[in-house]
Amino acid sequence: LAGATLEARPTKDGLTVKRGMKGKTKPLYFWTIADVNKWLKKHARDYFEMYKEIFNEHEVTGRTLIRMNDIKLEKIGITDPTHRHDLMQFILRLRLKHEMSDLRGLNQRGSGFELKLPETRQSSMDKSQLEKLLSSK
Repeated sequence: LAGATLEARPTKDGLTVKRGMKGKTKPLYFWTIADVNKWLKKHARDYFEMYKEIFNEHEVTGRTLIRMNDIKLEKIGITDPTHRHDLMQFILRLRLKHEMSDLRGLNQRGSGFELKLPETRQSSMDKSQLEKLLSSK
């Protein structure tokens, strides 16, 4: 994909990259300022016009957005406590979806994060039974 451009499209939960990832949601950590603007417009529609310039001036990317809290929103210029509260609700929902996605990724085989159990003779369950129990949802 060297030299190829990727087109991001807004979806219900985030942004989908058109080429290269075929329907996969663009990870939040890779969101650009423009991606955050698209998210803000879709999910916080009532505040988009009021705060899009603030988000742009402070170069809020996906990494920045996921780390936002009430104090940081106030520091960047969102002074109305009700607006900060509402925006934090949207951000917290996004953060939760992102973290759930990360956890699902860790649970997949071959992720490099599989639980390795030590060999013991004291367990009443054998290793395969314990692994099966831990891997079940």
